[in-house]
Amino acid sequence: MWCGVCCCCSVVFGMSSSSSSSEFSVQSATDRSVDALARKILKRLTGTPPHQPLAVADHRRATELMLRARDAFTAGMTCEHSALMAFTCAGVALQRRICLSVDALHAGDSLTTTMALLFVLVVLASAPKPPDVATGSDDAAMEETAETAETEADDDRVCIATWQNQSVEAALRAANDDTSSSSWGEVLRSSGGLAKILLQDAQKRGSKMTLEQVAEHATLFFRASAQAIQTSIIDGAGVVCDSNAFLTLDTLNFVALANDATDEKLQSVSDCAESEVGQQVLRDLILSFKLPRFVVGVRRTCLLSRQANKVATEKYSEILTGGHEAAMRGARWTYDNDADEIHKICALLAGIAVMQCRDAQSVRKDDIFGGRVSLPFLETFPPEPGTTRLALLESTDEWVVYTVDAKSKPTVKLRQRGFDGLKQAMLVFSRTVQI
Repeated sequence: MWCGVCCCCSVVFGMSSSSSSSEFSVQSATDRSVDALARKILKRLTGTPPHQPLAVADHRRATELMLRARDAFTAGMTCEHSALMAFTCAGVALQRRICLSVDALHAGDSLTTTMALLFVLVVLASAPKPPDVATGSDDAAMEETAETAETEADDDRVCIATWQNQSVEAALRAANDDTSSSSWGEVLRSSGGLAKILLQDAQKRGSKMTLEQVAEHATLFFRASAQAIQTSIIDGAGVVCDSNAFLTLDTLNFVALANDATDEKLQSVSDCAESEVGQQVLRDLILSFKLPRFVVGVRRTCLLSRQANKVATEKYSEILTGGHEAAMRGARWTYDNDADEIHKICALLAGIAVMQCRDAQSVRKDDIFGGRVSLPFLETFPPEPGTTRLALLESTDEWVVYTVDAKSKPTVKLRQRGFDGLKQAMLVFSRTVQI
């Protein structure tokens, strides 16, 4: 039996799934079910480690299998949930590759098209069965149903656009706002909410979407799915207390000992960003939390892209000025005195980021945080198994300290909400970072 969770761990945490792919043995040539095809597609697209280019032969074979899966759906075949998960995991892997720019430029364009077509397979695999239409059915009722579907599709597109135009800071506020009832708030209350809406929109619009629009939906869908899977895996790795504060025994003991000097220890973390490089990192982290998502995009290095800076300068000068002024005051002052909680969060994160810079060029070339911190706007190469990591779950505003072993099994050490949660998480995480 295929273990979907094991595969999801490998893909979401950025590890090679070749160890778990052995379970996806190629079946007989007569086995042409969608489920079998999905397993083979996943094996072809995830068998190569994320830091190596995908073999052309594997990519070509995967696309051939995808065409067969499309034909199977067209012929009226259905599939199990495992096939849907296989298509999703394969798409997540491709979306990561595109963000990391592992493959050549022309290959990256080709992978984007493949990712879009994988999203189409996800849409086909999850499509509800059409209702039986009785002979002589009421035309007026059918027209009313069509109008309702069109209205719902418009609502989905508005919600997607709202998500794109909002910031991570707004998402964290919404995660703590129990009174919000807007569609924007509803998306954030579930880690998979955005993915669901993207899927619904594609199902309703169907052939009306261009390939470019499908690719845009695919990019958002697979990244949202990866974050939802990550949250699900972490949920299964550690029991969350009613107070929403989970700590293992050894972590609890350490935090208890460190609490007497919490501010002093965290000030020393922010002190690491007291440099010109630290100011650059602090500024761009603040902007990453405060600018709209469509401006920030997804990156692997410390600094925002030139395009993001250009748009911020032209359209969001107030946010840009606020980030610049906070950076000029310095990370230590920002952590100690700034009234803006996001600025304080970024002062601590900037300190950790600078600690991980190996030389003067690291800030522009290397993975921020050495790949050890997961934030909504970052996609980095994974660290070695057993390395302590830090993640922000934006749908619940939770900070999680965890490790992932060689078999892709995560172990949660700490999980707490809000700024206070970050401070506790930073105490635990920073002691594992080499200065």
